[in-house]
Amino acid sequence: MSELSDEASESELLSRSLSMWHGVGQIICREELDVPLDLHTASSVGQYEVVQECIQRGDLDLNKRNCGGWTPLMYASYIGHDTIVHLLLEAGVNVNIPTPEGQTPLMLASSCGNESVAYFLLQQGAELEMKDIHGWTALFHCTSAGHQQMVKFLLDNGANANCKEPVYGYTPLMEAAASGHEIIVQYLLNHGVKADVRDNTGATARTLAMKYGHTKIVGLIDLHAAPVPKVFCRGPGKYEELSSSDESCSAPQRQRPVRRTKGPSIHDGPQALAKITAVGIGGKKQSCYEQVPPQGYVTFNDDGSCEADSIRNRDVTSPINEQDVESSSSR
Repeated sequence: MSELSDEASESELLSRSLSMWHGVGQIICREELDVPLDLHTASSVGQYEVVQECIQRGDLDLNKRNCGGWTPLMYASYIGHDTIVHLLLEAGVNVNIPTPEGQTPLMLASSCGNESVAYFLLQQGAELEMKDIHGWTALFHCTSAGHQQMVKFLLDNGANANCKEPVYGYTPLMEAAASGHEIIVQYLLNHGVKADVRDNTGATARTLAMKYGHTKIVGLIDLHAAPVPKVFCRGPGKYEELSSSDESCSAPQRQRPVRRTKGPSIHDGPQALAKITAVGIGGKKQSCYEQVPPQGYVTFNDDGSCEADSIRNRDVTSPINEQDVESSSSR
């Protein structure tokens, strides 16, 4: 493989389908690699000209899901290729098609803090209050991931800051307080959220911040609301009035709720693309290629090493959907 890579330039590598890099079988001749990039792959790696050509041909379903249940717009939104997102939106793609997990392109962009992408999506009618299968809106996703400017952007565009997810009864403020995102808590408080709302166990945002040791957030909430109920957990699901002196109690480490039984999470970010594609069919480790930070493009170099944060050439996969691991290129 390294011998072949030495002969090929980066531009030649990018002109080939990533689906050829599963590592199954032996490559007999270079002609086997001369397969054009498909639309899903091109949208993910930032190949603007290829996406433009696919659109101009007019014979492709731009809303088609691949084997992992993702559309080209989902990949471009998640990775952050705003020019390709704009190109697809101008071509009239459906902006609210969800993944199998119920996540829309806006949720995917929000989870990674891609503000410019979110701007384009909202301009074309993306729904702010759509929920995934866990009851999370786009605001929940960016709040949990800690993307401060994305939170502010969504709030400024009318996102419901008091919505509740059904599993734990959390609001975005509770999620931010429990996670220790001080600036996001301040944004939400300044926006006028209800700070005294309780979750399914009776805890408030202040309770959760105190429980996990985020005393600065406790102070922010105290400054915002007066009087503030001083509550702390005395047992599972039991809360009672206490003085602020109880804030000195040792705080446990927060363990995030397990929302899926296998596969990476949406909150892993685009880096999960490298991790999930590093294992081929049957769990066999595949050769990796260093990811070069691009301006809208990704190139691949083969120096013979395989690093944890590298990306390799193969079919584009969804970092959220484990079915993509076993899928070949989109058809």
